[in-house]
Formats: sequence, C-alpha cells, structure tokens
Amino acid sequence: MAASDSEEDEPLSKRSRAAAGPSQAAPPVPVPASSRKRKEPESGDARAEVDLIGLSSEASGMARAIDAPYNSDEEATPIQALVLLKDLAEHEPKGSLAKTLNGTGRVGSQTRESLSEAFGAINKRNKNAIMKLGKNNKTWYAYGLRLK
Repeated sequence: MAASDSEEDEPLSKRSRAAAGPSQAAPPVPVPASSRKRKEPESGDARAEVDLIGLSSEASGMARAIDAPYNSDEEATPIQALVLLKDLAEHEPKGSLAKTLNGTGRVGSQTRESLSEAFGAINKRNKNAIMKLGKNNKTWYAYGLRLK
C-alpha cells in the first residue's frame, strides 16, 4: 500500500496539508483596520468626482471640462452657452471633445442635451439644481456657473 493510499483512508482532519492538493486556497491574510480607512481629502477644496456612469461620452467630457474651471453658484451671471462651449474648448485642448467644441458654431439640440446631462451630473454630486440651461431672446444661456 502506497503512502497516498493510506492517507485516503484517514479522516480529513488527520490528512497532511500537502495531500490537500494545489486547489486548496491559502487562508486570507488579515488586513489591519487602519489600512481600510478612507483617506481624507488633502485640502478643504477637495470634492467628490462627478459620477459619469450613464452619461454619453460627449456629456461626460463636458462634465469634466466644466468641473475643472467652474464652481456652482446660484448668483453667478449667466453665460451665453456658445461662449461657455468656446471656453471649455480652450480648457480641453486635446481629444474628440475639443474637436467637437472647437467646431461648434451654434448651440444645437444635441449640444444642449449634452450640456444638460453634464449639468445634471454635477448638480447630482452637489445635491442641488443650480447649473442649468435656459433660453432668453432666442439665445441659450448657462446659469449657475462661476469661474474658480
């Protein structure tokens, strides 16, 4: 009788660990509680990222571009949407969003939809509804944005 045959007859609790085979997973290594803590923001100005899940690629790019130079401010002077788009193009010099924004000559329905999506994502993160698009005398304006 070979050594492996005799181990097969023994109860599982008495078998050697080597006989358990390579499929046996090693026990998890405990992680100290201190390493699981959430890190604090480095400054008071730090804020959560905008949730871009579910946004179109154009809207998510606009949300990132808007979030970098602008703050949400209810009392801010409205910005013509076309002026905002040209400003965002300057802040996003590379990529497909820059090409789209640089070529914008008017604020069409797709651009308005993307801007509205971007504002919605930023508003959701900020838990308010300050940033929005509105029309005044046939001109589209962005409300609630102030340069940082």
